[in-house]
Formats: sequence, structure tokens, C-alpha cells
Amino acid sequence: MGRSALILLASLLYAGESRRYLDAFPGTTPVIDGKFSPGEWSDASPIRGVIGWTQTFSPTLSREDLNLRGYVKHDGKRLYFAFDIDDDILYGIDTPRWLPKENPKAHEFLDGKPSREAFPWFGDEMEILLNAAYQWKGTESVQANGRSWQMVVNLTKSRLGGLNVGGLLEGEPRRDPKAFATYSQWIDSGAMTAATAVKPNGRGYVIEWSIAFDPCVEVEPAKFWSPALGDRPVGINIALGDLDRPEDGEGNFGNFHHEDWFAGGAKTRTQLKDFGTLMLRTKRPATSTLSIRGTHFYRNEKHFPLTGVSFFNAIYNPAFNQSSDHRRQWLRKFQSYGINTLRIWSQWDNKRGFVNTCPECSLYRPDGSLRADRLATLKEILADCDREGMAVELVFFSQESWHDGIKLGPAADSAVAALARELLPYRNVIFQVWNEFSERILDHVKTIRAIDPTRIVTNSPGVSSFLGDPPQNAVLDFLSPHTTRQAAGKPWIIAPDEIRMLLSRYKKPVVDDEPARTGTGRFGGPPEPVSPFDHIIQIAKVWELGGYVVYHHDMFQMGQGDPTVPPTGIPDPEFSPFHKQVFEFLKQRDRYVAQPLD
Repeated sequence: MGRSALILLASLLYAGESRRYLDAFPGTTPVIDGKFSPGEWSDASPIRGVIGWTQTFSPTLSREDLNLRGYVKHDGKRLYFAFDIDDDILYGIDTPRWLPKENPKAHEFLDGKPSREAFPWFGDEMEILLNAAYQWKGTESVQANGRSWQMVVNLTKSRLGGLNVGGLLEGEPRRDPKAFATYSQWIDSGAMTAATAVKPNGRGYVIEWSIAFDPCVEVEPAKFWSPALGDRPVGINIALGDLDRPEDGEGNFGNFHHEDWFAGGAKTRTQLKDFGTLMLRTKRPATSTLSIRGTHFYRNEKHFPLTGVSFFNAIYNPAFNQSSDHRRQWLRKFQSYGINTLRIWSQWDNKRGFVNTCPECSLYRPDGSLRADRLATLKEILADCDREGMAVELVFFSQESWHDGIKLGPAADSAVAALARELLPYRNVIFQVWNEFSERILDHVKTIRAIDPTRIVTNSPGVSSFLGDPPQNAVLDFLSPHTTRQAAGKPWIIAPDEIRMLLSRYKKPVVDDEPARTGTGRFGGPPEPVSPFDHIIQIAKVWELGGYVVYHHDMFQMGQGDPTVPPTGIPDPEFSPFHKQVFEFLKQRDRYVAQPLD
């Protein structure tokens, strides 16, 4: 690729001065009703906000005050957005419909339709600004046509429903008669549709929004985007407005409390050059697919020497999830030490003092529904791992939470089904139902396979030395027990014999979740001092037998500030001299292990 092509590619990837970026991949057609049906948005790209966005008025400092989980996708004919918004005070619902001193006509309707004098964005609202042409000359804003536009969805008023009915309103420049007429026609004709709904708990609302490519996404004169035109960048900005009470926005225009923007500067957010980029994609990128033949794993039909590390807190670790670029730097570091698989827990809400644990550190709510923000983080991790050629072993439930009284009970069925459905597009993920437990294991495997028949499913059946029972071992795709640990003898002798037996009896892959401790005897730790060579010898023997390993260290157990725990809470291969010796051996796997013949 020549220098000029590289410059062109860079200009396409990032619009103007903003480096904010989204992908819209093809997906199923959602129902625009203000309700999130199960799996309806699982094939959409996530949008996260608003902390870290551009703030026009008072800064948003708390997710309890204002938080956004969004999604975007298309079906070849229309572009779809959905927004799940947490908001502690809903204007016009929890408060009177007070008016700003700047405009007593902020809610004016004439003959049942909004006037051009009204403020469409006055209220709890969202705005989408699109630059379909992906062009700008200077500091200009939208043209109010298919080439570029700005539209509003307000929670408590709309063109079609009037006051008290949420929906679409004409955006800027609304006082331009031609612009207002174009926007009105789009709404009246159904070229743009939207629905809103207050959440059942009253602490926020949902918006679903549908935009026809023709006439609303005019990428060239009289040419509207369709998959036949190929991948295409368009400019995008998104705003979330939060009004609250007059005193909350004292000193701000209109007494607005918050107005947060996806891209741009506080005073330039509506200029085309400051928009982010939305890439309209014709197809999803090919994701890696894990499979099993005989006793071995394969990734895209090539042997995959599964070598894992315990990173139970990955979803809930702030340092790891600063950004995709930062996360991928860590993934590359893991790979440099031979690690190609992360073992991650869905539940990190136990009460044992492990690093990063918290009551809300779980993918699940008590009713079995999924926490959208946590799920979005998981999906970002899965996507980044896939880009780096890595896999994830995702543990659905943990016995630690169970024994600490955090039990979903019958709601576990809903949780398993919802998570299996949401992760259908991610084929680099192995499902491990439990950590060290087997409660209703056969039921959960059946639920997963009804939704995703080709998903690789395993289970960690119990604490060390419990190798599972024949019914579950027979239905699982591979076995992943916690082999015998130091309290019962020399694990580098006992554990390989256990792996040998399982391979011989069940003739499927076996992964040794190999426990390594540098000091503490708690949580199944050794009763006496250990050596890194205890683990190196055990790993070498397991490899020789044709098994695989997940290195189960102790760099999380004693909590933040303990000498055995890295300050970041990330299991850094270079943090502990003890563990670093084992990681140095793990990265030499290809030196010591032959490729499988099957």
C-alpha cells in the first residue's frame, strides 16, 4: 500500500478532529416499540456513555445520575439505534414541566404539531447527527437533508403524539422552513421512526430509533447507501440531554443539568468536522471458530494449543478496560508468555475480599436478566481477544458466590439462556457452566445447546480432586476439573495420572486447571512452601500426555494492596518472580510439545 493510500485510509477511519468510531454491521430487523426483546440487539455494536463524553453543561460524574448503553446495526434498508438510559430524575414525570426563561414557547404546538419556535430538545432527550456525505469545508453544521441532518427524540413529547408522548421531533436548524419541512416529512412518512418507554423501575428510559437509508443517508448526490455500495464511512454524533430540576442546572443555558456528546468539543460538537465516524459495514468480519477433533482443540481448523491464565476479574477490572488499545496491549503481553486463552468469571460478586469484587460485579441481576453495561464490557473483551487470535473460557456461575448466599435459583435458567443468546456471534468463546460446582449442570447444558448447538461447553465440577461424574462428563465437550492439589500429596505426580485416566476413559480434550500459590494456604492453597518447579513439572507432564493447562495463580486472592496482588489487579506475567518462572516455561510450549496427529 502506497503512502497516498495510507493517508486516504487514515482520513476515512477518523472524521475531522474526532477519533471516536463505531461500526454498524448487518443484523436482524428489530421491532421499534421501546422494549428490548431477548436477543433483539445481541448482533449490534455497543455504544457506551456518557462518562468520558464531551460535556456541554454540568459534568456527569456518576452513572447513577446518568448512564447510557447503546447499540447500532442495520438490515440493509434501515439503520437502527437503541439506547438504554439510566436517569435518576425524569423531567415532566418526576418533576413539573417547567419552562426555561430563554423560551416560554419551548413546548409550543400549533394545530397539534410542534412549532418552529419550540425547543425540541428541551426535556430528557437524545439527538443523532449524521453526515452521510462525510465531507466538510470548514466549521459548517448540517444541511438538513439526506446529506447531513440533526434529529431529536424526546421522552415526553413528539411530532406524532404531541405533549406527554415521547418520540421524534424536528431538529436543527428547525427555524429554517425548508429544513423543518424536510424533517417533518421524514417523520410523517415513516422514513424515520422512534419509540420511547420509561423503565419499569422509573429510573430511566429506553429509546429505539429506525432510519431509512433512502432518503436519510445520501452518501452521494441522489445516491443512498445500500450494501451494494460497499463499506462506507459516515459522520456521526450523538447527544444525551438530561434536564432534571431548574436548580440542578443553575447557571446553564435553559437550566439544563447535563448535555453529553459522543464526539467533538463543547462549542464545536455540531460542526461536521468534529463528528465521529460510523462505518456502515456490508458484512461482519470473519470471527475465529473453535472446534474439537478427538482430544484436541482447533481454531479455524488449525490446532489451537489452549494455554490459559486465570483472569477472573477481567470484566470488572478498570485498568484492563481503559480502552480497546490498552486492553489489546495486555493481550499481546499475555501472548508473549504463551497465553492464548483467558479464563474469565461472569460472577465476581463473592464476599471473600478478592481484588475488584463488588456486589454489582456480575453479569446477572437477581431476576436472571443481564446487566447491559457489564455485558457490553464482556463483548468488547471477546472482540479484542478475537482480533488478537485469543480465546476466552467464560465461567457462568461460581461456587464462591453460591456459598456466600448469592444464588439465582430458578432465575438461573433465564440467565443461561440470555447469555447464550447474546454471545451467539462470538465463536472464540468456550462456556464453562460452573467454577467448582455441578448444581443443575445437565439442565444448563441442555439450555445452551437448544440455543447454540455448536457451542463448546465444559464444567469445573467441584473442588480439587473431584473429577466429575459420568453423566456430566459424558455430555460435556471437554473436561476441565481442578486436579488434586498439594494437601493430598505431590500434585505433579497425582494430577498427570488423573489427566491420563480422563483422556483414556472419555476420549475428549482435558484441561488441567493447574493451581499455583506463592504463599497463602487459604482458598485451597498449599499447607507448605512450594516451588515454581512443582508447577513446571506438572505442566510438562500434562502436555506430554496430550492435555492442556490453565495456569491458576494467586495474583487476585488476597485483595488490593497485598504483596501477592499486582497494583492493577491484572495478572501480569512479570509481576511475581515466582510466577514469572512458570510463564517463561509456558511460552516455550512449542519447544517441548509435538503437534497432534489427529
